[in-house]
Amino acid sequence: MIRQMNMDYALSQVLNYKTDGISHAITFYAINCQYNKYLKDQIASSMYLSIPIGIDIIPRIGLWHVHGHQDSCFVWYASNFIHGTGRIDGEIMETLWAPLNIIFLSARGMGTPYHKEVLDYQMNDYNFMKMIRITKFLSRKLQEAIKGAVESKFVFDDLNETTQPDMVILWKEEEALAHTNRAEDPAAMDIYEVRLERAPTRKQQELCLLQAQNCPNHLVMNSSGGRGAATWLATSLTIEESQISLSRDMAPTYLGVDVDADDPDFLVIVCNSLDDNYEDYSDINKDQNPRPDIHDASIFQPKLIVIPLPSNIGEVRCRELGLINLMKKEIALREGQANDALHAIRVHLGDKAVIFHNTVWSAKSQASCTRTWTQVYSVETRHIQK
Repeated sequence: MIRQMNMDYALSQVLNYKTDGISHAITFYAINCQYNKYLKDQIASSMYLSIPIGIDIIPRIGLWHVHGHQDSCFVWYASNFIHGTGRIDGEIMETLWAPLNIIFLSARGMGTPYHKEVLDYQMNDYNFMKMIRITKFLSRKLQEAIKGAVESKFVFDDLNETTQPDMVILWKEEEALAHTNRAEDPAAMDIYEVRLERAPTRKQQELCLLQAQNCPNHLVMNSSGGRGAATWLATSLTIEESQISLSRDMAPTYLGVDVDADDPDFLVIVCNSLDDNYEDYSDINKDQNPRPDIHDASIFQPKLIVIPLPSNIGEVRCRELGLINLMKKEIALREGQANDALHAIRVHLGDKAVIFHNTVWSAKSQASCTRTWTQVYSVETRHIQK
């Protein structure tokens, strides 16, 4: 705490200088999350420090530093969530860095003592100029804050109109309660935290269906036709994925006709080809037409077999057969399957971003460019195979 005694003294002097009528004071400090915990104790234990009665100190951390703290510090100490706070700059002291650029050429070749002296002189001069021009400086910043508040209000009103009124009332009550309790418990500001729950995977959906199936109170799941349905559907989806992968790897053919699977008229192409090769076998005796060999590889085409899933049977037929519950189970598994695919896309996009940042952008020669783009294509290949 000895290291912070200068900060304690400076804060005490500022709060006691012409602060009559001021009820709130927002303080910005890079380590306010720790400093503010012991501030009241330090003030109370010193005979030279005091804080005027009635001033509510609101500890904040500048946005430039708060992102280097724990995730919880953002909603606890960022200025974004305090009423009446106009944010113009992400930091205060770091704005001094830009004016120092005018001396970097002359200070580059200096020795350490002279280099330090020049920097101190430049910083002191900048602080002095800022002090004598602070009136114009604050006026300009206030105008920028007012302009930004008007623009933000328009955007917020548009967002507010698209929200349910009941939810708006609930959020306002939670917000008021959080600001009331934030002084004693910063965790009250956690209502501003973004809660992103990962979407359930197909395995998780299957597990939920199996758990519901074993629930004794779930009559539909425990019916004679419902047990094992989740596992059967999951296995069918796996087979279907294998079919798609097999169709992608093999030459696209349908009933012996080369087609483009992406062509919307590929069925017309197949039908025309069948018409051209059509022969009438109606006069042939059944005894003269031997049964086909079921072990013939040309007849068995795994990629063309239709899995009897409810989605392939159709909603109307499923309702006629009483398979509504089976349809709901497949929908749940399909949602998990889609979530897995989206997660894989995000992962591979991240892999590509890393490759571009680390290798592609830094490649200079033709050989290195070829190798780096090979890595990019390998990511695409892995994604397609999965």
